[in-house]
Amino acid sequence: MRRETFAQAAAGVGASALNRVFERYPIPITFSSEQLHLHMIYNDVDAGASPLWYDDDGNVLAAALLAIRAKRGWIGGFGVAPEYRHHGYAAELSNTLKDTARARGLASIQLEVLSDNIPAVNAYRSAGFEIARTLLSFECLVQDGSKPSGFVTSTPDDFIDLPDARTPCWQRERRTLRNGAVSTAVSDGGQTYALFRFNRQVGQVLKLGAPSAEAVDDLAAAIAAGREFQSILLLNEPEDSPIAAYVKAAGWTATFTQYEMLLHI
Repeated sequence: MRRETFAQAAAGVGASALNRVFERYPIPITFSSEQLHLHMIYNDVDAGASPLWYDDDGNVLAAALLAIRAKRGWIGGFGVAPEYRHHGYAAELSNTLKDTARARGLASIQLEVLSDNIPAVNAYRSAGFEIARTLLSFECLVQDGSKPSGFVTSTPDDFIDLPDARTPCWQRERRTLRNGAVSTAVSDGGQTYALFRFNRQVGQVLKLGAPSAEAVDDLAAAIAAGREFQSILLLNEPEDSPIAAYVKAAGWTATFTQYEMLLHI
């Protein structure tokens, strides 16, 4: 086996490697080289701390992405190629990430995993991770292209530092937003606003403020107005957040549930 990192990978290899280890994942995940590049920038993934392993024939065996912010780490991708699963490589990969985290002086590592992916949840538990909270993702199909009155489109900077209803997940932290993860904001000038980006015909919302389900309805219409995409996605909203309650009441579909898991180093 040859052990390298994403920092040593040639152009295009990192994305294909991740796609390989994500094969047969419960929710299809694929990266283009550009998407992986942005994912790493937005989330502070450290390419030199992110292992990329090959078998003796040069085929991708396992890969993981480790992001670092001060004393905290986040696993932004983790997988073993299908033919090498259930042979202990996931545990070895976890141990490598923990060793790297200790060497970098981190105090903790966190990650998200699908709640119904029981083998993965158990593997992370075996590695010492514990479930910290439940995160819900919601989708709204775009129905109407007309913008409700009173909403304006602006840049996100005026909204990034507004308080969140609950502590956001890593991909929605202020650092992520300041790294360029959102491109557009819509607001009614008051409590109702959303920061989002476009991703594969999806308006992906990373920060949202709303005082009611009705305000969420208005936000969905404002986000969709004049834009060509099929749905709006709110990723990984904490289960106990009032935003989650408003989005449910507004009729958005719960698409999947993840556990945020935490390991203290």
